[in-house]
This record gives sequence, C-alpha cells and structure tokens, in this order.
Amino acid sequence: MKEEPLHTDSGVAPWVRAAVAMVDRCRQGMVLASGVHQNDPYGSWDLLAAIGAASHFTIPFNQFKNNPFEGMQQFIDNQDGWCFFHLSYDLKNAIEKLSSSNPDRIQFPELNVFTPMALVGIRKGKLYTQGDPAILKELRSRAGQQQCNTTLPDMQVQAVIKQHQYLEAIHAVKEHIRLGNIYELNFCQEFFGELPATFSPATLWERLYHSANAPFSAFYRWGEHLLCSASPERFICSHDQKIIAQPMKGTTRRGATPEEDRMLREQLQNNTKERAENVMIVDLVRNDLSRFAVRGSVKAEELFGVYPFATVNQMISTISAIPQPNTSIETILNSTFPMGSMTGAPKISAMQLIEQFESSRRGLFSGSVGYIDPNKQFDMNVIIRSVICHLGQRVCSIQTGGAITDASSPSEEYEESMLKARNLFKALNATLHV
Repeated sequence: MKEEPLHTDSGVAPWVRAAVAMVDRCRQGMVLASGVHQNDPYGSWDLLAAIGAASHFTIPFNQFKNNPFEGMQQFIDNQDGWCFFHLSYDLKNAIEKLSSSNPDRIQFPELNVFTPMALVGIRKGKLYTQGDPAILKELRSRAGQQQCNTTLPDMQVQAVIKQHQYLEAIHAVKEHIRLGNIYELNFCQEFFGELPATFSPATLWERLYHSANAPFSAFYRWGEHLLCSASPERFICSHDQKIIAQPMKGTTRRGATPEEDRMLREQLQNNTKERAENVMIVDLVRNDLSRFAVRGSVKAEELFGVYPFATVNQMISTISAIPQPNTSIETILNSTFPMGSMTGAPKISAMQLIEQFESSRRGLFSGSVGYIDPNKQFDMNVIIRSVICHLGQRVCSIQTGGAITDASSPSEEYEESMLKARNLFKALNATLHV
C-alpha cells in the first residue's frame, strides 16, 4: 500500500464518510471504522475501506455446504492481497448438526469473502491507498468536501414478539437452566420496519456512527443487502503471534452524571450475576481456543473489565492463545464460530434452544465482518447493535437481547434488550409501533 501523511485537520471522519458514500454508490464493499478516542491495544487501523469487489466467493442464503470455511480458505489462499468478509450466524448449521427454520426477512448470503478494487487505510496519522486510480481520485475529492446529510424521514418499526411473549420465553429458558440442560443462553428478539422511499444508507451510517462511537463499526453493502453496525465487541483477532478473543457479557446503562456513571460501573463490576454470565462464556471461549492452541498457552489476559460506551457500560474479558504452527483461519473458525457470547453454554445445546425459543432467524446478526491482510493477520467483530436491510424489498431488521442465567429477572432482561434497541431506533428516526 502507498503511504503518505494524512493531510486533513478533521482527522479520520471525512475519509470514513467519503468511503461510505463510495461503497454505497458501488453497491459492493465494506468500511471498518473504530470509534473516536478508542484505546484498543489489539487493533491496528482507525479505518479500512474496501471499495468495489474485484473477485469474491459467496455462499447464497440457505445454501449450506458441509464445510463453508473450506471454500473461504481456498479463496484466501489464492489471493496475494487483502480480503474482506462476512459470516452469517446460521453457518452453525454446516458446522454442527443444527438447523434454522424461523423466518428471515433480509436473507443475507450466508458467507461472502472478496478482494477490493480499491483499498484505503488510516492509522497513526498516515493514509494508505492501493488499487483503482479512478476510485481513489474520487474518494479524495469526496473526503475534501466534508458534507453530510443527517436527516432521515420518519418511520415505524414493530416487534416480532410482544413483551409478554418475551417474558414467557425467558421463564421457559430458565426452566431449562434449572433442569441442567444449559447454564446460560443468549436470547434475542427482532424489530422490523419498512424503509421509506427516500431512505439513505449513508445517512443512517452517519447518524449511527457518530451517536454510538463504537470501536468495531461497519458499513457493508453487497448488492441490495446492507449492514450498518455500531458494534462494541470484537469476536477474535490475531496479534503478536497470538489469537485474542474478547467476549462481552454484562451491561448497564450510562449515568446522567459522572458520579452516577462511576457508581453504575462499580455496580456492574461487582454484580455477582453479571460476573457469572461473563465467566461462563470465558470458560467456553477458553475451551474453543484450546482446540488449536499450543498446550498450556490459553490464558485470561483480563477478567471482568468494565468499559464505557456511548449509551451503555459493558463488561469485557480478554482471552489469548498461541496457535499451533500453520493453524489456518479455517481451523480457527471451525473451532470458535459462532462466538460464545452470542450463543451460551454449552454452545450446541444453547443454539438448539435459541432456535426453539426465538421467533426470527438471526442471519447476519450474531455473525461477523472483518478483514484478512496479506500476512494473513485478521480482525473480526461481533455483529450486534446493528441495522440490517434489504434495500430492494425496503425492509430493515434490528435484533437485540442478552444472556439469560438462573439469576436473571425476565423484566430486567426485557429492559436491557430495549436499552440496546433504542439507540438504533433513534438512528433510524423510527418509533416503535405498539
């Protein structure tokens, strides 16, 4: 990649905005952007933008193969440069003996990996570019304009299930926990709505990105399919010859004052229920990583770290492992996907019950987007706090939820789910139809 100083007084934001506009216009590509002032010891880039697709490998919706990651690995091995990708949660059906029969309004492809026509990266005050000169020239022009529309038309969304149905499902999940069938389950609900004729993907991104300030934000368009994500969670990455996983479990709202916010973070840090949720998933992730790690190398770098985000405080733990020599991305994904923070423990039993009790297919939600660089280093997020759309059918989907344990209060779990959804409603300029 060509390197040069980042000549702008406005920092990364104009380049992010310009890249989103270019991806939206090209109808293919991905923008990965970290939030402002995020201190991530494992991240390398403030911005990576893959504009257009020079080549790709895709598994269409509901067309599962015996090992979806084998085809992905073969595609990656045949490339000399950067690859960007998405993974649907429902790839679980090809990894394990599972199924998905709930309705899916968006029908994102199950998996897609592509090489970009043009690539832009920003880190440590430097701009990196490669690829199609015409695309890069237009990107520079757009970055210099610094214009942004932040107005979206009003719209409505509605819940797939009613509040009383949500509460009944939590009670049923808790009964399975009491019977010993599972220890923890991530239960989610869906909201959907019809997009107005004047809906703008780039404007939705602008509203969501700046309101959430999330470290694993993503704008991704593949034809008529769209993801606008303000994810705060990393799934897995490679760093200094280690594999790093950072499951997020434990949530509280932000305080109205610094004093209240500090008190809420301390309460979260010391909350027995939230710590129990977190450590169950830590144990699950440790087991997943041990499948390909050097014996004795799996360890917890941090337990129960509490970090502030725009609308919530989150409890995050960090687990590392040294992979055995020549461990492939295919092996890593077969061992760890879907991420434990979005399933539960034990993982397979939890996924079976998720299918039973949830009313919508997850699709891209609870999946991942990310990149693989020419040195086969990678970083992947968890697709949460996201708006997922089918632009041709003018429909959008939001899913939110949380971890259920024996100590869970159904009403409090419902409120946590709504807390996570409200910022997405606001970004859409949507009201919830009751």
